[in-house]
Amino acid sequence: ADYSIDEFNATLQTFKPDLIVVRLGENVDEGDVFSRNLELQFRNLLDRLATYSGQPAKIICTTSVWNRPQTDKIIRKVTLEKGHTLVDLSDMVPQSRFFAYNDYSDPGVASHPNDVGMQRIADMIWQQVP
Repeated sequence: ADYSIDEFNATLQTFKPDLIVVRLGENVDEGDVFSRNLELQFRNLLDRLATYSGQPAKIICTTSVWNRPQTDKIIRKVTLEKGHTLVDLSDMVPQSRFFAYNDYSDPGVASHPNDVGMQRIADMIWQQVP
């Protein structure tokens, strides 16, 4: 409820990035995808990032490394409709070798990518950088 797309304005104007990577699927509650209108919100975010100052920026979006079917469907749809680059990370979901399951006792922390998983994410994104 406290999120505002205008939060990005000052940073975008100051930094003027030519490459923007959008990774947000893991922190989207699947139960809120429709009630919070994720599709419209994501569409608005990508529009803002693409037109922040008239300077073209390459935008790369990724799907989630967790099982987020509704979220990932919207990310795929909107990213491709907008003509941005999509990095699909869904093949990581069932592969425990990419996660910190054995490194932490806290299940919330352990469900995040480990060093191998983070490297895989970085490599997949890097392959799409011109």
